[in-house]
Amino acid sequence: VAVVSDLDLLIDSGLAAPSVDMDEIARHLLAPDLRRARTCLVGVNELLRGQTLIIRAGGGSLAETWLPWTFAAEKEQFQTKDVAIDALRSVTCHAIGTWAECFEGIVLGVSGGLDSSIVAACLSRTQTPLHCQTFVTEESAGDERYYARELTGSLGIDLHERFHDIAQVDLTRSHAAHLPRPVARLFAQSDDVQSMETASACKADAFFSGAGGDNVFCYQHSVLPIADRLLTAGPRRKTWITAGEIARMTDTSLPKALALAVRRAWFRPRSYRWQLSPDLLSRDAISLASTALCHPWLDAPPDILPGKAGHVAYLLKVENYLEGFLRERTHPFIAPLLSQPIVETCLKMPSWFFCHGGRDRAIARLAFREILPDTIINRSTKGGPDGFLLSIFERKRAQIAEILLSGALMRQGLLDRAAVEYALSSSGDAARHLHYRLLSLVDVEAWVGAMSMRVSRGSG
Repeated sequence: VAVVSDLDLLIDSGLAAPSVDMDEIARHLLAPDLRRARTCLVGVNELLRGQTLIIRAGGGSLAETWLPWTFAAEKEQFQTKDVAIDALRSVTCHAIGTWAECFEGIVLGVSGGLDSSIVAACLSRTQTPLHCQTFVTEESAGDERYYARELTGSLGIDLHERFHDIAQVDLTRSHAAHLPRPVARLFAQSDDVQSMETASACKADAFFSGAGGDNVFCYQHSVLPIADRLLTAGPRRKTWITAGEIARMTDTSLPKALALAVRRAWFRPRSYRWQLSPDLLSRDAISLASTALCHPWLDAPPDILPGKAGHVAYLLKVENYLEGFLRERTHPFIAPLLSQPIVETCLKMPSWFFCHGGRDRAIARLAFREILPDTIINRSTKGGPDGFLLSIFERKRAQIAEILLSGALMRQGLLDRAAVEYALSSSGDAARHLHYRLLSLVDVEAWVGAMSMRVSRGSG
């Protein structure tokens, strides 16, 4: 049994020269947000969060040392919102402050959204120099400078404003070539180069992010909180209040929300059903990949509430977005909202706490309302790099077609050629999700090419 903390050590030491596991690539494409122990390299497994590897003379075995169900159990839930608010504020400030003590300077990516703003507020109270950075797209939906300026101005922090740059994006390059699975994203190549420039200029030795906030603070627009209320309190006044809050959040009618909640509470298993992404995959790939899509955290105890099972599943969905950056090769990349004490505290909160007042992540908003500007606390919109991604697609459509139609994924029969050709020729808002999917396939194609070449060099 060889245990390494970095893929470079495994290959460069000659301990192994693993080949790309195309079956696992198919599973990754079908469930890109589900991180499994089996990686996309043959014979290379990953020790998942909460697991302990025990090595004895007869071989290795795994033990589940930490499970989310310990904290998500109904008997562990906070009884009042005030106690939950105080607990979240205290543990978040302490955990992030402790992280800050590990570094000489920090560059924090901010959007003016709630999650990164909470991290900024906590870091601003430490002695570690803090510099904030926001990225801007040419489209107004990706320009969040107003909110970022409101945040940094209120906290007295420097703000570095950067523009996404297509010239920095190379479709044939994978920033996840040092990892055993293709989790890099093309648009982040531009961010990587400029982030490292900012860190150098500021003499920072770590990157921080608000990543995982949506997952930890249970950002969900579903009827799961109503279902939990029905199962714990029945059709009482508290249940109607939660139903009204969810209906307001999801912009749906109260009768429809209640009907869906009744079906979810009493006519479906309590475990979370993972949503798959079959777009553009061949039938053979879907059939193969749909097997062995499992994770120990998806096996919820029979008495767990469906909203808490969903909360645990959301925690899984962020894992593949916490790495795959070039900048992590030179500086630690920290997502402090995923610190164990914060996660455990949030798992102890009933799902309906998070939709209090008809607002998502309500407990987090209430916990930091006296620290952050009202414009941040009350913000209900979200920006993102979608416009930049579409610009990449439009400008590099011909190269994308060449890569995918003649690449390893197509040769191995993982893609549906007719579907890919249709997506490549499509246009308009209705085709956006297909364009995003094509770009994600290019990410995987770049990783497969880089890894095949790297392993070949290592074995030689």
